[in-house]
Amino acid sequence: MSRFPFAFNIIFFKRRPYFSIVLDNSSDLCYIFNSCFVQNEYPYFGWGKVLMDTNYLIVYGLMILFVGASFVISSRQHQRLRQICDPFGLAFTEAAVHAIGQTAPDYRLKCGEHGLPLPINQQPAAVQQVLARGADDYCKERHETMLRVLTHLRDACGSNKRHTKVYADTLEEIYRVNRVFFEACRDLSLLSTEDDCTAFSQYLENQAYIRDNIAKRMTNDGIAAMKKAAL
Repeated sequence: MSRFPFAFNIIFFKRRPYFSIVLDNSSDLCYIFNSCFVQNEYPYFGWGKVLMDTNYLIVYGLMILFVGASFVISSRQHQRLRQICDPFGLAFTEAAVHAIGQTAPDYRLKCGEHGLPLPINQQPAAVQQVLARGADDYCKERHETMLRVLTHLRDACGSNKRHTKVYADTLEEIYRVNRVFFEACRDLSLLSTEDDCTAFSQYLENQAYIRDNIAKRMTNDGIAAMKKAAL
């Protein structure tokens, strides 16, 4: 009888068999080749690869959720801080327009021999009018509003250094210029240093620049109200 050797490959993985059985019709021998005991790391349709891919998808999904949640939380925090800044911008603009008008003329303080401003009654008439308006109760109320906003803003920023630098520190510097101007409106002798004289001049000459810096920290509604007050 003819011999018909044949082979069965059982349990296929990607390309190589898990094991092979060779049967010979001429005998009852069954050969199992050790060299055929070779496994690929991942089966073609194995559950291991499916589970690993699923884990990756879960991790990536959680990362996306975390980034999205962080963005939403950060946006809400910035929006809340901007809303706090709105009254500051409005109060600053109202006080400035009341004191120096919509467009500040070229106001120059007359100074004495040592470069210090002369008393109010020795200043030009236009300057005296600005100083009188800057020292009245209307500007005082706006000045107090700005101070309250800064206290609230500093508390809202808390220990967040970035928020403090972007919002609180910037508005406090603007408030310092504002404070120097309105205190000097009552008593020009307070302009005793070069820095104070510079701050006074900045308030008169750089209104557009100062307001733009405030507006960057306000909401759209707050900016609209500030522009309306400047008309």
